[in-house]
Amino acid sequence: MSKFHRLLSAAAVAAVCTLSAYSRTTTGDYADGVFVLNEGLFGTERATINFLDSDGAWHYRVPLTMQGSEVTLGTTGCFATIHEGLMYVVTKKMSLLDASVHDPSITVCDASSMEVTAQINNIATDGGSVAADARAILPAGELRKAYVSSTNGIYVVSLDDWSVSGPIAGTDCASAGVYNNQAGNMVLHDGRLFAVDQERGLLVIDTADDTLVKTVNNQPEGWSYGSVVQSLDGSLWLSVSDKNGNGTTRNTIVRVNPDTYDATDIDLSDGLYAPANSWGAWTPDCFTASPTENVLYWNGGDGPWTSGQMLFRYDIDNNTVQKVIDFTQDGNTPQPYIYGSCCRVNPNDGNIYIGVTIGAWSNNQELRVYSPDGTLVNSYPMEQNYWYPCLPVFATDGNTDGISTTTTSHDINVTARYNANGQLIDTPQRGINILRMSDGSTRKVLVR
Repeated sequence: MSKFHRLLSAAAVAAVCTLSAYSRTTTGDYADGVFVLNEGLFGTERATINFLDSDGAWHYRVPLTMQGSEVTLGTTGCFATIHEGLMYVVTKKMSLLDASVHDPSITVCDASSMEVTAQINNIATDGGSVAADARAILPAGELRKAYVSSTNGIYVVSLDDWSVSGPIAGTDCASAGVYNNQAGNMVLHDGRLFAVDQERGLLVIDTADDTLVKTVNNQPEGWSYGSVVQSLDGSLWLSVSDKNGNGTTRNTIVRVNPDTYDATDIDLSDGLYAPANSWGAWTPDCFTASPTENVLYWNGGDGPWTSGQMLFRYDIDNNTVQKVIDFTQDGNTPQPYIYGSCCRVNPNDGNIYIGVTIGAWSNNQELRVYSPDGTLVNSYPMEQNYWYPCLPVFATDGNTDGISTTTTSHDINVTARYNANGQLIDTPQRGINILRMSDGSTRKVLVR
């Protein structure tokens, strides 16, 4: 059992634990804990990364060094993920007009030491001019490349020399204006990349030759998708948004079979709200699939500015939706709000990690941990600052409770394998692997 997991297990006895001591790391080992990518305060502070260690202490503005020199992230943090021991961080730029300004779109670093391996300053065309503002990145280590969604479609980054190519034909802007055709969240499945597109719908790309092979959109005229996630059973799930990017949603979620591309609306009853989306000021959204259960979580409300106070849980196997967190009933003044997209499920224990502001747009922020049914497990206040937490990212190298190397019996077979981020994989990968068994059970295996 990791120290971090023991800490959270013990914390379940108490409703809230307020930390009185804070620390700032100069060098460190970040293998056991959780990172929080912060958007930063636009025009004042660039994106930063905080780290909550296994003892429950915060390390603010984790230093990033490259060949002995300290480097910074870009203007606004918007996405981060860990893959094969490397952390990939995507940041929005202050301006796309001047390619010479150091304002990195992508930063790649060792996830244990935070030593920077590479920085890509611009998502550029072959001619060298800035082409787009990056949104998310999806590394595919076995293909030695990564896919980058942007304000101008999908680009490809080589993991060998960090060169950028693209955009992939058919994914670039269909109309004039840098924000008229953004691409956002992405999922890899069986040799294909699935990416949401603000205007077109769900793009399907063959990763063998990086060609667009299909576009899926089962929504009425004027509607598209907001985010895509993959549940533990392998299905794709999409939120629905207005193509104009104004935050309007339809009261439904969409299930897509990744093999047949069949799309089915799952309508939500009155009193339940659809996943909020943020094409207008893009973030990865709170819409997320649990890597430990066949369930989805999302935030929602009766409008784009009231979506930060309720969290919903959809049990896919039972086709039931329940509201598990409702901050409007908190009773505190000011009330808590889920900030932006800062909501993800810990693959080690299934708990929900949420970045919260106390009072809308305040500098009073904390990371909260909830059990899958919405019970508060712990709270970790941050020092007062306009961090604007964007996304929790879980360190995956520590030993964790509930993970074994037990082999399966001959009578029960593995039907699907997922990595710690819930992405379907074909072969074992280092770190946490989640196995879906033929008897319907789920097992965690640590691959060293």
